[in-house]
Amino acid sequence: MKLKSILVTIICFFVIFQNAQNFTWIKGGNFSGVITGTYGTQGVASTTNHPGSRHGCATWVDNSGNLWLFGGEGTSGTATLSWLNDLWKYNPTTNQWTWVRGSNAPNQIGTYGTQGVASPSNEPGAREFTMFWTDASGNFWLFGGDGYASNTTFGRLGDLWRYNPSTNQWTWMKGFNTVTQNGVYGSIGVSNAANLPGSRLGGAAWLDASGTLWLFGGKGYGASGGDGLLSDLWKYNPSNNQWTWVHGPNSNGQFSTYGTINTPSVANNPGGREQPAPWIDAAGNFYLFGGRGFSNGPGQAYLNDMWKYNPTNDTWAWINGSNTNNPTGTYGTLAVPSVTNNPGGRFSSGIWTDATGNFWLFGGLGWSSISSLANLNDLWKYNPTTNQWAWMKGANAATNVAGVYGTMGIANQNNMPGGRHYNSTWRNLTNYFWLFGGEGIDNNANNPVENMNDLWGFAPPCNPDSINTSFFNLCSGGNAILTANNQFPANVVWYNSPASTNSIGVGNTFNTGSLTAINSSSVYAYYAQSNNCTVTPRAMVQVTVNPIPNVAIVGTNTICAGTNSTLTATGANSYSWANGVNNNSIVVSPTNNFTYTVIGSALACTNSAASAITVQALPTLTAIATRTLMCRNESNTLSVSGAITYTWSNQVNTNSFVITPSLVTTFVYTVSGTDQFGCQNNATVSVKVNPCLYSVNEYNKIQSQLYIYPNPSNGNFTYKNESSLENLSLEIYNGLGQLVFVTELNKNEIEIKSRLANSVYYYAIKQNTEALKTGKLIVE
Repeated sequence: MKLKSILVTIICFFVIFQNAQNFTWIKGGNFSGVITGTYGTQGVASTTNHPGSRHGCATWVDNSGNLWLFGGEGTSGTATLSWLNDLWKYNPTTNQWTWVRGSNAPNQIGTYGTQGVASPSNEPGAREFTMFWTDASGNFWLFGGDGYASNTTFGRLGDLWRYNPSTNQWTWMKGFNTVTQNGVYGSIGVSNAANLPGSRLGGAAWLDASGTLWLFGGKGYGASGGDGLLSDLWKYNPSNNQWTWVHGPNSNGQFSTYGTINTPSVANNPGGREQPAPWIDAAGNFYLFGGRGFSNGPGQAYLNDMWKYNPTNDTWAWINGSNTNNPTGTYGTLAVPSVTNNPGGRFSSGIWTDATGNFWLFGGLGWSSISSLANLNDLWKYNPTTNQWAWMKGANAATNVAGVYGTMGIANQNNMPGGRHYNSTWRNLTNYFWLFGGEGIDNNANNPVENMNDLWGFAPPCNPDSINTSFFNLCSGGNAILTANNQFPANVVWYNSPASTNSIGVGNTFNTGSLTAINSSSVYAYYAQSNNCTVTPRAMVQVTVNPIPNVAIVGTNTICAGTNSTLTATGANSYSWANGVNNNSIVVSPTNNFTYTVIGSALACTNSAASAITVQALPTLTAIATRTLMCRNESNTLSVSGAITYTWSNQVNTNSFVITPSLVTTFVYTVSGTDQFGCQNNATVSVKVNPCLYSVNEYNKIQSQLYIYPNPSNGNFTYKNESSLENLSLEIYNGLGQLVFVTELNKNEIEIKSRLANSVYYYAIKQNTEALKTGKLIVE
């Protein structure tokens, strides 16, 4: 094998594992080749420790959830490709490796001690492709492989070892302490202390509910005939330390006896093979998939046949896959199970079992959907209940696909280990899958196929990855649409608590219905579960429901024409008035009755309030004098109507009073009146006081001969004098009694342009200071 020498610095950091249904590059290099191990101090965990690049390791899981790794072929503390016997422990919580025992040097021989007796000095020799188990007491078991026994002769091994992680001691339990030994089969079905499986590598291993260790096939030695592919089935009883040859031939090179598909028979038997994928179901049945070996001929090939063994009935059944050589894969639709789906023929794949009893298969060396032998990175799920495969992830038609590592410690749906075989997996964990090293492709598809030391984690698709919602914040009375995000097709059930068995809805989307919050914000939690998944936690989302603000408007609701009112909104945090003002208060001056609306916002919720403003018209005052022309020292009554209270310009506060002027002039009296709404208006009355040089009849005649017209006018009007009087003038006063216009009347007929604004005015036609005629003048 061609190796590349690369100097690498591994940067390790603390990793938080999430229930994300993606691959995560956890630790190790994202490249292949000679990566020497960093051993540190034996027994001491460190962030800088890591095993060197390798393949073909044994793996176990202890009762605390730590991952254990033994041996393989690869690189120890030196840059030499060799066989290893170092034992490592990985703590997923601290993300640290510990070199526990064994040598950090290459090609170590075993120290067997006394069979059946544990000792601190005992050590299995360096090896790869062993078969391994973890028993109910937490002990680790190891059988055979390819490597070194008690001397420096390399070969097939047939020794059985037990390791107690509590005492950190190995025990040589049974088997040969030399290489290349034929099996001692005895009688089929009969336990005997002399029985021993022959030396071998790459067989399948299962542990049943009673604690019995089971072993099938591999490449090695039968009862005779030299090295070859085996198809014998053995079981080992730890209680009496005895092997039993259970099923299959005691010779190598046997073809498969398939029988009828899905029909168990004592005559059926898988053909001789190495590196198949084994699983066990909840009922205790053993499953065997593929490997490199014999179908029904001719010759060796890569296989994809699925077998099921019932240990109670001692029967094999061919249940899925092809009975021919080198079948290509049928992938179907991503994540959709089908009776026609099948992985292509392959061997040395990664394997796991999930919490719901499904079997998982990753990569290996074999065939994708095209007829080209390659390192694969496709991920498959097999449901033993439906007997169907589903292609879940990875390439379906590519060869030697490079890995997509992403960011170390961060799960991403695009992350994917590169194509590889001989990889190491920890198969006894049900909530999280782990994958280490192997021989394959790093992050560069152009690199040669070499050993790696990358550590990956994968959460099997179960509950949804996440839940999206149309609104994370709602206003009381609103509803949210929740959508479960599944990378794979799923039957989603919704709950309102993390462990409730009473569903509130089904399907990928769920409508919460109307949600309420009265006095303060309320938080509603919803949970989604997929495909009857029992893994916790369920996917969860929280929706915050905020109360609707109680918006009100305070202010004067009745005003007089021409005045204003201040309106103030309360009950929210921010406000928007219909007229565009965004303050909490506004000043309004409507000319007619009007309704003002404000929208108040608080915690993203809005409400509105309206305030109707009634605009009262100003009172219409009518101020009159009993006589508008009088002689001095005579009495005259001035009165006003149209309001409730009055104030005259001479400070009289009654609606009428009597004047007796002694001067000859024109008196203009202004009065202010207030109605029941507090609205005010003014009126003016003029009284001409004459010395009475003319008789009353003469004044009446003079008034009838003086004209101003048209009245009302637009400010332009005509003055006409039909009397013989001369030296007259015109004075015009506004409603407040102020003189606003004056002109000489030196002709009998004059066109006058006053330019007065629209209003009501009062005029007086005078001769010198004597008013001969007065009246009201309207400009409009």
